[in-house]
Amino acid sequence: MISRIIANKKIIEPELSYKIMGILFDVHSSLGNKYQEKYYQITFRNISEL
Repeated sequence: MISRIIANKKIIEPELSYKIMGILFDVHSSLGNKYQEKYYQITFRNISEL
């Protein structure tokens, strides 16, 4: 059901969204799922500033 809702909505900035999702996947791949959210935020910020 969620995929139907998402499929029906338009992404306003598809290129930016694609880049952000790529960074988020990179962060999760490098850190795994064992850290608090603040560490993911810090890593995301550091990677996105490059």
